[in-house]
Amino acid sequence: MTGLERILFPVDFSERCAAAAPKVAAMAERLGAEVHLLHAMTPREYLLGAPEYKTGGANLYVRHVEEVRRRLDAFDGALFPPARSKRIVAEGDPALRVVEYARDHGIGLIMLPAHGLGGFRRRVLGSVAAEVMRAAPCPVWTCVHPELASALPSRVLAVDDSIHEWAARMAEALGAPLVPASPDPLPGSRPGDLAVVARGNELSLTAARCPIAVIPASSLSA
Repeated sequence: MTGLERILFPVDFSERCAAAAPKVAAMAERLGAEVHLLHAMTPREYLLGAPEYKTGGANLYVRHVEEVRRRLDAFDGALFPPARSKRIVAEGDPALRVVEYARDHGIGLIMLPAHGLGGFRRRVLGSVAAEVMRAAPCPVWTCVHPELASALPSRVLAVDDSIHEWAARMAEALGAPLVPASPDPLPGSRPGDLAVVARGNELSLTAARCPIAVIPASSLSA
């Protein structure tokens, strides 16, 4: 599918991240996409202010960075071989680093699980996922329960008319049927589906049992 040659997979080493990894790998294989695995680590100034860094802080920070790089290099190497992936360690706010990387490197799709933490939008979608969906320059795939989702969608649900063309192209690329659907709470959705919705309408899908893809206006004419 044109425009989806590069997938960005933010890695935080959580259980949900590990559960999402096979879905990312399957999507990349089906689309013929390269996967960029990005870990955003705690900024240096915050780490150096922690009690354990008070003595020998600089050396401890260097070792911390090396350990993070080792963990990222070791993360699901079988799913993401070097020939079809890149691994990047950045520093700073995770949502900001993800959005910046996607913009600067021509990313066509961001795939990250939601963690369901914090305030109304954040309680359902997770703070990083919510911020990425709000600001990302490209479509964002997310899922509250990636461990239940199918490796590849068996159906693509077009939730509103504005994203129908994008959803149709995705369905064709995945070899899955396109199904018109209504939101809130997406009756009949199942873990094997992918619900596609325009940015701004994603909260209507918080009761959906399947992954969702949030599409910004800039991608609708691509």
